[in-house]
This record gives sequence, C-alpha cells and structure tokens, in this order.
Amino acid sequence: RHPRADPPMATVLVPVREQRSVTVTWCLPVEDPDEWWRAKPDSTVVSLLSSRAQGGLTQLLKAKGLASSVDGSIDEFTRSFVVLTAYIGLTPQGLQRWPEVVSALFSYLALLREEGVPPHVYAEERRMRELAFAFAEPAPPSSFVQSASGNLFLFPPREWLRGPLLAGEGAEPLVRSILEGLTPQAAVVKLTARELAPLATRVEPVYSASYGEMPIGREVAAWSASPRLDGLAVPPPNRFIPTDLSIKALSIKARGASTAQGGGGGAARRVKPALLLNTDSVRLHFLQDERFGRPKAFAFVSLRTPQLYESAAAAAQAELYAALLSDALQDVTYQAARAGLSAGASVGWQGLSLSLSGYDQRLPELAALVADSLRTFDVAPLAFERQRDGLLRQLRGADKRQPVEQAAYRRNLALETPRYTNEQLAAGLEKATLPQVLGLQRRLLPEVEVEALLCGNVAEGQATQLVLKLLNALGSRPLPVARRPVRRVRVLPAGERTLQQFVAASQAEVNSATEVYFQVGGDEADDWVLLTLLSQLMSKAFYSELRT
Repeated sequence: RHPRADPPMATVLVPVREQRSVTVTWCLPVEDPDEWWRAKPDSTVVSLLSSRAQGGLTQLLKAKGLASSVDGSIDEFTRSFVVLTAYIGLTPQGLQRWPEVVSALFSYLALLREEGVPPHVYAEERRMRELAFAFAEPAPPSSFVQSASGNLFLFPPREWLRGPLLAGEGAEPLVRSILEGLTPQAAVVKLTARELAPLATRVEPVYSASYGEMPIGREVAAWSASPRLDGLAVPPPNRFIPTDLSIKALSIKARGASTAQGGGGGAARRVKPALLLNTDSVRLHFLQDERFGRPKAFAFVSLRTPQLYESAAAAAQAELYAALLSDALQDVTYQAARAGLSAGASVGWQGLSLSLSGYDQRLPELAALVADSLRTFDVAPLAFERQRDGLLRQLRGADKRQPVEQAAYRRNLALETPRYTNEQLAAGLEKATLPQVLGLQRRLLPEVEVEALLCGNVAEGQATQLVLKLLNALGSRPLPVARRPVRRVRVLPAGERTLQQFVAASQAEVNSATEVYFQVGGDEADDWVLLTLLSQLMSKAFYSELRT
C-alpha cells in the first residue's frame, strides 16, 4: 500500500502467441484474515472491476475501441496479504493509447471511493452466494477433495463446507480499505504485446521469454489525478435476482410423460418429453422436473433456416454475426449472468440456436431480452474488425491444428454436403463488410421452423408462453417444407475400404494420426444412444492400451 522508493517502471513482455494486454497488480495487506474470509470483500472488488454492466469500465473502454475485455482476479491469498490484478485486453489502438486505458481504470476506482459502493451490491453478492450454495450441483468426490483441501487452513472445521462459498455481513469497511489501497503509486504494471519487441532487451533464463522495462514516472503522476469520465457509474440494482424459488406442481402431461416400466412400486421410470405444440412450423417439447426439486429450468430453441448457410459467403457472414452477437450478449445479459442465468447463441448449417438456463422465475425475461437483441444489438466498426480478424486468424491457423483434428475435418468434407472448406470461409470473411453484416441482422430469419425443448421447474403454460413470446418478438413467417435445411451424408460402399491420405500442411508438424471411421447406417430411434455408450466403452480401452 505504501509508495515504492524506486522510480516506477513497467514490465514489457513479448508473448509467443498473438496477445495485447495491460495488467495492473497490487499487493494488499490482510489485517484480520478471519474477517476477510468470512465477508469476502475481495470478491466484491473483483466483480466491480469485471463488470460488463452499463456504467462499468468494460463498457466504456469497448465503446472507445480501446479494450476487448476487463477482468479482475485474486492471484494469491494468504493470512497476511492478497494479490489483486486488473487485466485489460487491448485492441491495437488501445495498445498505442495504453496510458489512457490505465487512467480510465484509476478514474473508475476513484469513482467507487468517492461515491461508495451501493448497499445493494453487497446484498446481491450475499444472496447469490447463498443460492449457489443451496442449489450447487454435486461434484465428484475426488474433485471436491482437491478443491476443498486448499481451503482447510483458511477456515475452522465447522466452516470447511460453507466457508469458501458463503459471504457474511461486514464487507463494507473492508472494501473501502481495499479501494484506498488501489493507487497508482502502489501498482505494478505489465504490458504484453509482440509490437513491444524493441523494448524487450532481456531474456528470462528459464523460459527464454523476452522482456524489458520502461519508466512510467510521468504516467503514474498523471494517473494520480485521473479525471472523472462520462459513462462511468456505480452498478445499478440487478433486476434478475430471483425472489420466487417455489417448486411447480407436476402437470397432467408431465405425469403422463413419465411411465413406469415393469411391475412393482420400485419399477424404473421412463421419462419422455411431452409435445405441447406441434404445428407445421413449431414443435415444443416439454419435460417438467419431478426428481431434482430445484428452482431452475433450461430452454433450447433451434431456429431453422437456410439463410445462414446458402453459400460460403453467407456462412462466413453468419459466423461473423454470431461472434458479434455472442460478444454483445455478454454485455446485454451481464446482470442476468450475475443472477445465475446464462444465454448463448450459435449458428450452423441448420440455422440459429439459442440456449437459456438458470432460475426459472427470470427465464422469460431473459428470453425476451435475447430475442430483442438479435436484430437490435449495436455493431461498432471496431468490434466488426476485431471479430473478423479473430475469425480469420482461426481459419488461417487451422492447418496448424493437431493431425487428429485435421483427419476429422477432412472426413467431414468428404462425406457431408453442404459443408465449406476453411479456405472458402476465409475468402468469404475477407470480402465481408460491415454493411453486409448489418443487412443480415436486419433481415435475420424472415422464415423459420422452430423446435424447442423446455425442461426443469416450469409449468406447461409458462413453457408455451415463453416460446410464443419469442416467436412474436422475431415476427418470422413459417418456413415452407421445401426450403428446410438438409445436410446429406455420402453412403460408403458396403464391405469396401475407402482410404484418404493427406500430408500435414505445416512442415514443422512431427506427429501423425490415423482415423478409422465406421458407417453403421441411418439414424433410427435411439441407436445414437447405444453408439455413444459403445464409443465411451471403446475409448477407455483404447486410451488405456495405446497410451502405454
């Protein structure tokens, strides 16, 4: 916490892989470790630094095109000190203006010190930890022992189970103390980027990493008087925090979908989803929980359309749209994620898939938020270029993947249609423009076939209402049967051997791989379950024998 005596210097590190970041680290004293571990003030500070909600540091820096991510973390925790780090992923422009980025960090910390952390932040932190503990998924014994053993010295035996997860009262003064210690004078700054190679004049002897140092005395002085920035604000209350944790009564259809197999009161039960909606364009499968008794639900919605895979160019633009959407959803649904909800989206040859999960009370609100975002989320030019650059790097680096991945890729190309090569997708991305992606967003899903599964603590009416509200928000027309996406699989000649051989594209590759593929027939009934089970049994035997 005390200013260093030596002139302030920043460490410069040249990474092996493409990376641009600045990290700011502090070592803070822990005066009363028992109180810290009970109240967990460090967890509150980390969540404030990592916040993607409106008013947070992430939103500000991304809007300016300076950063791609902001995360806080606790790197070390002992009975006498804690090491806290703010990690900021930089854009190329952010690397050039990195002192401005760090200045924004200290401006945000000054705001939290001056205005104080609102009481609802502490209450929400405690509440969500209580819910996470109450409804935690059981962990394998070995995993639990490994995670719990590292915390045994921190808590008395009576708190070994609850202590690491729950947060008690009294975090407010400790958070204020932490914020007072997060000063420019006490910070250790590290810059990581390949562009900084000219400044990396030293080589670390163990890992041969190139690094260097540069003076930051003027920057530290400027950061000490960082101006208040428009757009930064303390976090608002989280409207997604659940308040209704009641378990829904089992519906008639749910009872009918679960039928006993065999005789006797202890007979095994076959659980089968009920079909609540079954029209030409919408099918809704429904499975109400009658076993786990948790106030949670899951929704998976497949929005089938040929629009997103009609050509290599369309597929490339769709992948770019999906990357931008996923990034936007992290911001749009951040408060929901803090409240135990999650949302995801992906594209493929069938169309667009959405997944929603978490506490069932707020699931309809989350679905409405995601549906509204599909055509309305902002696409900034810098975000477009960042995501396109990242996808292009993935595609161009695909030939450097492990040979076993290359074998699966070549097999799929040979057997499935439509399917596009990495080169075709890369060419489509290179030609993709921001107006094209914005046009795709506006025209998204003009016609659609919907298949959805809702399961968990949800009633029939709620499940039907959620899907219908989603469809109303989209406003899509039913997709004609003749236009529904189909992927065909080439049938291999029975009893004959088909051989494909390829030389690795990378001359530096020293490994090789052999893939043996068996085609066993059409996809009928539950054969895929039996094949999955057989695959699990075979893989363990192969791994145990071939590895040795």
